[in-house]
Amino acid sequence: MPNMLDYLDWRGDIPFSASPFNEVDNLLLSHLAYLELDGIVPSPAQGGAITLRQAGVAYAEKFGAADKSLWPPLKFNVMEMLRRMQDTPRFDKCRLSRYVNIISMEQECQFSAVTVALPDGSLYLAFSGTDNSVAGWKENFNLSFLSETAGQLYAVQYVEKASPYWRRRMRLGGHSKGGNFAVYAAAHVRPSVGERILAVYNNDGPGFRESLLTQEAYQKILPRVHTVLPRSSVIGRLLEHGERYDVVESDGNGILQHDAMTWQVKGTTFLHCDALDADSDFMDKTLSAWVADVDLEQRRQFVDALFAVITAAHIEDTDELTRLDLAKISALVKARDGLSPESREVLDRTLRLLLEEMYRGLKERRRQEKTAAKKPAGK
Repeated sequence: MPNMLDYLDWRGDIPFSASPFNEVDNLLLSHLAYLELDGIVPSPAQGGAITLRQAGVAYAEKFGAADKSLWPPLKFNVMEMLRRMQDTPRFDKCRLSRYVNIISMEQECQFSAVTVALPDGSLYLAFSGTDNSVAGWKENFNLSFLSETAGQLYAVQYVEKASPYWRRRMRLGGHSKGGNFAVYAAAHVRPSVGERILAVYNNDGPGFRESLLTQEAYQKILPRVHTVLPRSSVIGRLLEHGERYDVVESDGNGILQHDAMTWQVKGTTFLHCDALDADSDFMDKTLSAWVADVDLEQRRQFVDALFAVITAAHIEDTDELTRLDLAKISALVKARDGLSPESREVLDRTLRLLLEEMYRGLKERRRQEKTAAKKPAGK
């Protein structure tokens, strides 16, 4: 089915002067932050900017051509996206600047961002979602119990520091955790900066702890927040959301719909549907019930214990967890056994609670399906 790469083939020759910024443009620009642009796009300290076409040429020279057999799916997809964007009149003269890439296990943070100056005179500040770093994934888990993470604070600083130098209207956006960062930044910048924000795009990104939703600054930005969820969304329904959302069709299965390349496009918009599906509702209810069973301190202890096991097993990125061999499994078991009795008990108990919630949810879902099957047609 058509996706955002097909959109580039269909609409890439149409300039912003003829067709204004739209939600698909947002998704494309948000994914620029996934690219490793060190040494290609100037940092805030360096100053200056380069065109998207120049960035694409330099990226290909540095990393080679996109080859599906050589790169993980996300990396291949964004490389292919950049290759196509650089050859389109719509995007080739967009100017990229202020690239930042911070990965710190000490801060438990993974933060990447890039500023895109559009031909219509506005800016798009793109925040990266989670990469495959252990630090990045721990920060994801930290969202469940911290009032703010290092990445969220970096996002606020990034937007604040853009304001003295760019007297332009801006849009903020990101995919996955990057969407969370965009919303958090918009709700926490100075009012004079916030007034220049045209829109905030959260593309299947997690929400926040409930305490943030009642804050006046968050409520003020809500009318400008655009949240997009695929039909079977899991990541985008984590934690709490105060904003309305749009649901889009995807040709992926289950949690694989988080990959925005599976989102279907029609013209200048996504192919929208009426509601999230039963699988998304099931996971949302299961995870919500699990979180309700575990208080903030228990969440912190669980996350610390889980990542202590991963680190002790010398797992350097999350891709390794998808291709575990006997040696790695043995290392994980050994690392778990090496935890203190208290940490081991927290890890085991919390995982057990999750499995119990999933089992209860499956039983209830099967009960409802049987009840519905017994109803006469038309009732």
